[in-house]
Amino acid sequence: MFSNWSKRLALGMLVALLTGVISVPFASGRADDDDKKKETKQDEKKQDEKKQEKKKQEKKKDDDVSPAKVLAEAQQLAQAGKLKESLEKLEGLVEKRPKNRTARMMAAQLNHMVGIQIVQNGKDRLEANPYLYKCADHMRLLHKMADGKLNPNMANFYAVAIYNQACCLALDGKKEKALKILDESIDAGFTQLETLENDTDFESVKDEKKFKEIIEKLRKKNEKIDT
Repeated sequence: MFSNWSKRLALGMLVALLTGVISVPFASGRADDDDKKKETKQDEKKQDEKKQEKKKQEKKKDDDVSPAKVLAEAQQLAQAGKLKESLEKLEGLVEKRPKNRTARMMAAQLNHMVGIQIVQNGKDRLEANPYLYKCADHMRLLHKMADGKLNPNMANFYAVAIYNQACCLALDGKKEKALKILDESIDAGFTQLETLENDTDFESVKDEKKFKEIIEKLRKKNEKIDT
């Protein structure tokens, strides 16, 4: 099928390939492709480095934001009735400055206000729960940060926040935990017996023995205060 000359040529090329005298015609093309891939990877690496550096600069810029400035802006928004916008700023500051007690206290109060506003506006009561839960979370952390020694106003608000958390839990169907937290709110200083007795948030637990015991506990506690 092949002439002797073509066979000898093929054999000669094979020998040359094996000895390295000639190279495969496509070898240089693969080398070029490899070089291009390296360049692409290097470019991608540089782009990633630039992105990372940009993120670092943005984070540094955020970290350098003055808490006093953010608090002032949040206060202005709240005074203008823009509670949720104010709350967004405060929650952002708390995330960056978790030990800033002023920011956390303001965030707790605003969460409470937004939650109460939802209820007063006749909206679905459950829409208020996330804000009231958040309020309780902030107050628990503040209570912990102060080693349980809050000033009278903060202590009173702490008790109310815990009481509202119990309300939310009862509405969410978490009866056992709701009663546990409600009892905790009494120990924390919640004193409003009439409010508790008439609170429809606790409809799901009012027949529970534990609820009746808590009512009696608060009644006796208030009697001692009066005397």
